[in-house]
Amino acid sequence: VGSYFPPFAIECFDKYDNRMQFTSIPELDVAITSRSCRQGTMVSHVDAPKVKLLSKGMILQVS
Repeated sequence: VGSYFPPFAIECFDKYDNRMQFTSIPELDVAITSRSCRQGTMVSHVDAPKVKLLSKGMILQVS
């Protein structure tokens, strides 16, 4: 049994709200939380998320 979640994008900003480039792919711990299941809150951990840099390092995409 599986579910499909569309990729999501993360951007980096400095304290002045300027977009910054990612210099590398950071280590991530991904967990998905859902409150709409019948048993209450469900948390699912993603063991090996696919992560890549897009737009010359300006966007970190997680899928």
